[in-house]
Amino acid sequence: MQPGQVLNGTFVPGETIAVNPREPFFAHGFGLFETLRVEDRRPHFLAAHVQRMEEAAAELRLEGPPSLDEARSDLAKLLAGTGEDTLRVRVHLLGRSDGGTDILYVGEPVQPLVLPAEAATLGIAAPRFNGALALPGLKTMNYLANRLAEREGRERGFDEVVFTLPDGTVTEGTRSTVILVKDEVLLTPPLDLPILPGVTRATVLELARGLGYATTERRFGVAALLDADEIFLTGSVSGIRPVRRVLDRVLAPSPGPVTQAIARAYAARVAIEPQLS
Repeated sequence: MQPGQVLNGTFVPGETIAVNPREPFFAHGFGLFETLRVEDRRPHFLAAHVQRMEEAAAELRLEGPPSLDEARSDLAKLLAGTGEDTLRVRVHLLGRSDGGTDILYVGEPVQPLVLPAEAATLGIAAPRFNGALALPGLKTMNYLANRLAEREGRERGFDEVVFTLPDGTVTEGTRSTVILVKDEVLLTPPLDLPILPGVTRATVLELARGLGYATTERRFGVAALLDADEIFLTGSVSGIRPVRRVLDRVLAPSPGPVTQAIARAYAARVAIEPQLS
């Protein structure tokens, strides 16, 4: 891969770009980002990611989120410049002190998508990282708590951890949405909780209903995790990731039959995403 990034519509070769440390996006994390997978020149659910950034930008009064056509053009420049057709891409909308914004696309190599992904172990985030979050549902540039919670969870032997509220309600993972399966009904936390409205989450729920599965969005606690028939995680890069162990409870088989059916439907869905020109 040739290193480089696209900044304000222009491919910039090399591994670094110049940053003014006084700009609000650097000094205060005043900005947004979206992460998506580009597989075989197909950006997965790009329209939904652009829409989510537009909505978040309006809430933060950030100007200039890219349009869908602009995003497709910039992604094509990133692929051409790096010489890759499959990348993990972060799209940044960075707030400047003059009131404007910079749009930055950064790509990283990623393995081809496997569905379902390798099964994960799931724990509960340490208490210091739990509780109500500021600016819930927005992917701002400050994701430090998520990264620290993930690191601490890995030190305890978990691939991913989920956050909980003071009353024990499960919200989301550090990088994922959590979905339970009980008696072939899919259950996931509702969007009135402080969670990100995941693009993959929405797609999976739609696919599940198309396959004839019932879906429910309601609050639940750790006990529901331990009682689930199946658990899987969703994310824009990993797609569908089954859980093989939650805390000390092993789930078998993993992936279960519902997770496998959802993964097959998801694979078929991403295969029809339009390719970049």
